[in-house]
Amino acid sequence: MLKSLGNSSFPGDTKSVGASQNIAVRLKRSTMTERTTNRVGDYSQKRPLAPFAGLALLAACMFSFSACTRPAPEVVDPVAGSNPSAISSPVSLPGETKSCCSAPPSRFSAITAAADKADNSTPSNDSPDGKSGDGTDNSATPEADADSAQIDPPGMIWIAGGEFNRGTDDPDSEASERPAHLVSVSPFWMDATEVTNAQFKQFVDATNYVTTAEKPGPGRPRPASLVFVPTNNPVSPENPAEWWELVEGANWQHPYGPGSTITVKENHPVVHVSWDDTVAFCKWAGKRLPTEAEWELAARGGLEGRRYPWGNAPISDDRPQCNFWQGRFPNTNTRQDGYEATAPVRSFKPNGFRLHDMAGNVWEWCSDHYRDDTYAQQIAAASGKPIVDPTGPSDSYDAAEPTKILRVYRGGSFLSNDVHCTGYRPSARRGLEPNSTSCQIGFRCVKSANQHAASEAVAPDALGRASVDGATAVESSAN
Repeated sequence: MLKSLGNSSFPGDTKSVGASQNIAVRLKRSTMTERTTNRVGDYSQKRPLAPFAGLALLAACMFSFSACTRPAPEVVDPVAGSNPSAISSPVSLPGETKSCCSAPPSRFSAITAAADKADNSTPSNDSPDGKSGDGTDNSATPEADADSAQIDPPGMIWIAGGEFNRGTDDPDSEASERPAHLVSVSPFWMDATEVTNAQFKQFVDATNYVTTAEKPGPGRPRPASLVFVPTNNPVSPENPAEWWELVEGANWQHPYGPGSTITVKENHPVVHVSWDDTVAFCKWAGKRLPTEAEWELAARGGLEGRRYPWGNAPISDDRPQCNFWQGRFPNTNTRQDGYEATAPVRSFKPNGFRLHDMAGNVWEWCSDHYRDDTYAQQIAAASGKPIVDPTGPSDSYDAAEPTKILRVYRGGSFLSNDVHCTGYRPSARRGLEPNSTSCQIGFRCVKSANQHAASEAVAPDALGRASVDGATAVESSAN
């Protein structure tokens, strides 16, 4: 079925659709299956959809539109192989326009132990000498801090901070990423991995928290979230409406809608979480979201001015450096990296700071408001001096969506590639409405030194600190 979406924009994509351009979007009903390799299967049947207003769709990108919705799909449980859970009648889904301790607290010990074992045993498909294909040495590590080494929060890596060149002068980058400029960042700890389903479940079990995708919201009377559905045939990568569907019942526990499950995916990154959800988790965990300056410093892993976290070598289908899309997007994924959708955290070699998945797998929320002119404003205000610990602007602005409140998200996802969206570049930055959710966006947490010192002054359970995967593996060179 084809529906006109009127004036639609794609602020998260590598290209934008002009405000005056009408978009025709095919809205599909799908039968979804998953295999143990995390493959999402057949997507063939179609069903007409009732109208809804102004949903923010995201892909490696996202967009807003004004006339579509879809009922929950039939889903086969990827683990148990259960019968499809059919939704017999279409439901109208109006959308939204807005988008340390020597050991962890006991309730996290099982997860931490499992993660440590995985970190030391997970095979890598990277080069054995710690160098990328262009000969770049990726063995850079942060300067050691003798004091912090004794008190690392479980599952977190000490990032020594310092000055670095944020952004890029690459003419092929987005204007919002330019120019490269000097930024100074104070030391902090960062989660070694993205927050996993198991960790998020502990938060939900402890607090009875209900995520954005699990409840109605402004202009959206039914719980729903965005799910990627590959097309049957090649389509233009400029029209994300071809491969995104709003699915009733899709959420962090049911990534593809009713009947899907996160069983055996406990160590995959949690998805379908809004910016608001991540802030709630961070507060419970005694942590916070990273600023985008902290995030970029960490993502670079000590490699200044390189195009990718592993150096300047192009991303490779044959020897994938991260979880990204191989093949022709959005209809053919060759899965040469082993995954069609999310991969378990630590599936790929860490960067020079021992951080996993700073490129690909899932996009990650940052704390900052998004403005497409953030760098220009901050550079002007700094008057030639390094910008010290920037926390982002006080408001948001994107010329493509001037009326929307947006938050920064970074890192790319399993849907990114060099043709469709190069979000896995460390300089790449996007803006998204804070109540937006989809199957390709998650998060990780950070902790500043004073924040950690304060949390150590009380019993761990009083703060409900949720340490993420223990990261006590030996220093490892990046790809």
